[in-house]
Amino acid sequence: NGISMRWHENGQLASKAIYEDGGLNGLLQEFSPSGQQLLSAGYKHGIKWGLEKKWYENGSQGSKIFWNNKGRKHGKIEAWFNNGNRKTVRHYDNGNLLEAQSWRPDGKLNPDVVQHGNGKLIYYDVNGKITHTQFFQEGEQVGN
Repeated sequence: NGISMRWHENGQLASKAIYEDGGLNGLLQEFSPSGQQLLSAGYKHGIKWGLEKKWYENGSQGSKIFWNNKGRKHGKIEAWFNNGNRKTVRHYDNGNLLEAQSWRPDGKLNPDVVQHGNGKLIYYDVNGKITHTQFFQEGEQVGN
């Protein structure tokens, strides 16, 4: 029980977490060696809960994810490329994907979408190259 803190070799705070009864229970924060916050995530009895935010080393926001009290994604989930352009927007209901769309790093919207839990979501690297594709049926990921 208590607060756990880790440090980078240069003396900067690497992470800070609150533990209770052997599991995470409270805010987990992670930082880069330069001091930039990279992660802020809430936990309740060892399960992700509430708003999770991620940032890139350059300080731009990477993602916002909402977790329900069962540790499942819920509501609107957003992600961005490190240049600040939108990457994905996904809508979940208790862990099931309802709708999703993705963008290329240059800001161009990808025509492939997930609607009513069915479809595909394409992910791109910072150079616009496809890194992977996810297929969904009835809100669940199938295949790769």
